[in-house]
Amino acid sequence: MKYPLAIVNKLMDVYGSDILVAYDIACAFWKTLARSSLGSRARRLRMAGVVPAFHGHGHNRGCQVNWHPLYMEGTGKEDFEGCERCFSESNSLAAGTRLSSSFHREQAIEEFFRFWGEDKHLDLGTFIFNNYRQALNIISDDGCALDALAAELRVATTALEDYLQQEREYLRSRKAESPDISRKLDYLAALHRLQDAGDKKAVADKAFQQLDYNIIRNGYTEKEIKAVRANRTRATNRYFETDDDCRAYEDELDVPMRWLPGSHEYQEASQLLTEREYRRSLDKLERLVVQRLFELTKAGMSGTGEHITRYGIQQRH
Repeated sequence: MKYPLAIVNKLMDVYGSDILVAYDIACAFWKTLARSSLGSRARRLRMAGVVPAFHGHGHNRGCQVNWHPLYMEGTGKEDFEGCERCFSESNSLAAGTRLSSSFHREQAIEEFFRFWGEDKHLDLGTFIFNNYRQALNIISDDGCALDALAAELRVATTALEDYLQQEREYLRSRKAESPDISRKLDYLAALHRLQDAGDKKAVADKAFQQLDYNIIRNGYTEKEIKAVRANRTRATNRYFETDDDCRAYEDELDVPMRWLPGSHEYQEASQLLTEREYRRSLDKLERLVVQRLFELTKAGMSGTGEHITRYGIQQRH
């Protein structure tokens, strides 16, 4: 994290106060910044962080409502994906420099970024003017649409900010499970492991009971005999170790009788466990969708010489 910290320090030196810094992992980086020697200075200069719009959708909902530019006042129309656009335009360098010498490759890269900077600076006035006009149109058109929807839903537009704050507070309260619920879910997971260990122990015991028969009738070798005995020993040890874990949870939670699949406590904990796994699956699904969009965008991008690379890989194999 030393390079992002160095960049933040330079930004504060150059721009001073009231800076909004975009970073793909700003949500995590800001904790590091707060603990660093730059933390007090960043707070004094009212520096804030934001996760770029496209990357932000790969984060969980609790992160989005606090760090996504869609929900942050003062970000305007900016999506903070300028670096991604710059890198995207630089993909045209790939095909032309793939077989170049180191000198000519570095020369092409340096010339590209120098021209890119000058070109963007030249178009900056037009860019700001067009954004200003578009912002006025959004305020006019979307403002009317918002008023119509608010009237239809019978809510005040001023209450929308309260709804967002309520969602933030709700997600913050749900961010960490209470210790009591966590221990109950851990106990339930231990019961599941005990059931699995019991099934494996039953199979191993049955194989051990049939060992003499298999030695006489099927001519088990010494290696097969050792494998059956070792498997029974492992299964038995694992079962009793898991049983000890369950007893420890029962002592900690003051459970008078072990939960059975049909008991009320077991069913209630199973419902909580299902909800936890569902939320985690949704977060993972959203992250994978955004990741796949990145991959598809890159694969279909022109000028990168991707087909040349694939052809070379196919030829090697």
